[in-house]
Amino acid sequence: MSKKIIDTLNKVWKDAYPDATDADYDDNFRCCARIKSLADDRKCWLSNAKVLQKQLNKLENK
Repeated sequence: MSKKIIDTLNKVWKDAYPDATDADYDDNFRCCARIKSLADDRKCWLSNAKVLQKQLNKLENK
C-alpha cells in the first residue's frame, strides 16, 4: 500500500482509537484489518443512527 494511504489510515484510526499505535507500511494484514474494522464501525453507527431517528420520529409524532 502507498505511504499516503497508510498515513491516512493511521490518522483515521487514531482519531477513532486515541491510544492506538501506527500500522507499519509493510504490515498489509494489520492495515486491511483496520480498514475492515472502520467499515464495520461505520455500518454499526449508521444502523444505530437510523434506529434512533425512527424512535425520535415516533416521539415527535412524525
